[in-house]
Amino acid sequence: MAFADSYCFEKTVNLKNAKNSIDFLLLPNDVVDFQTDENCIDITVSPDRGKLFEKYLSKRYALLSTSRKGEVSSVVDSANCVLDFKTTTKTNSEGNTVKLGQKNSANKASSTFINESTMQILLSSGLQGELEVGTQKLKIMCRLIGESTANLIFSFADVGHGSVKTEILVKRGEWLNIASVVKELNENNKNLGIPQTDINELNGKTEIRYELKLQ
Repeated sequence: MAFADSYCFEKTVNLKNAKNSIDFLLLPNDVVDFQTDENCIDITVSPDRGKLFEKYLSKRYALLSTSRKGEVSSVVDSANCVLDFKTTTKTNSEGNTVKLGQKNSANKASSTFINESTMQILLSSGLQGELEVGTQKLKIMCRLIGESTANLIFSFADVGHGSVKTEILVKRGEWLNIASVVKELNENNKNLGIPQTDINELNGKTEIRYELKLQ
């Protein structure tokens, strides 16, 4: 049995920062959802642990309200996130065009080739999976928020890149550039002195772009 406790903050409070402040209290089966319209956080936990989050959050923030939404249906917990993972390869090539005749001439010619491939990823809401982007691996967790939004939680799969996480809210049908995710993870790693990496691959005149979309 699990209950959803709702904690609402002043509009000046960043929900992502508030959630990060309680990460160390969360267990694998706990679920945190953002209610951005009212600037609230819903935390789904066992009844005996709800007061723990209320006590900690009330010390750090001036809570506008707290409430219990009642027992959460197991149907919500087992919902799936369907993600499209798109890889776009862009290749630029240059060459010389030679014309022979009464007046010989040589001109430079350039062309661009774009190839796209898309695969579908199915994740159970609240459970972690892995995403391969070039030579890198990212851990990804998806938590559905209502009908049209999901909270994606990313971290590096390689422990050598650190254990920091970043969370991004995505809406259905909008593409997310994975390069922006890795950039934020790198920024978080700076304080740990961990070398940075990059996710957009450049090989000669070939650029590879990785994107995600919530279906």
